[in-house]
Amino acid sequence: MRWKAVIPISVILAGIFVFFVFFGNKAAKGMIEGIGSGIVGAKVEVGKLRLSLFSLSLELRELQVASPSDAWKNMFQAGRIAFSLNPRALLSKKFVIREMSVADMASGTPRKTSGKLPEKPKPAKKKNALLDYGEKLLSDEFAKLPVSDLDSSRPVLT
Repeated sequence: MRWKAVIPISVILAGIFVFFVFFGNKAAKGMIEGIGSGIVGAKVEVGKLRLSLFSLSLELRELQVASPSDAWKNMFQAGRIAFSLNPRALLSKKFVIREMSVADMASGTPRKTSGKLPEKPKPAKKKNALLDYGEKLLSDEFAKLPVSDLDSSRPVLT
């Protein structure tokens, strides 16, 4: 074993652990909302999220998935979604689910806010005088080239 790598690896692992403890729930909530909104095409909102590495559990509260066709209705709503794995079973390469539940599920419920995603602004086209000049030169040269008439079999020169 290379002892020179123990301290840097320990520092990196400690940094990841501290990040997870302080920002893990917020980061997971943002990922679920962002990825879910991208997949559905409407807002996905999570009221509260609790993620635990020690017990390998995830709990979502007040999940709302807006309908892409009607922004003022929920396609799916759940009061609580819980999922947990047995951590000891993972050591023997098995997935044992201890809990998997959905409570207070509803569909088609009205929303208090719009579920429409905000429009992304289109990037403005940058003007570049050199590129515009080059484009004009190319289009002038292209106009001088002989062009074949697709309707007839003989070429037409301009």
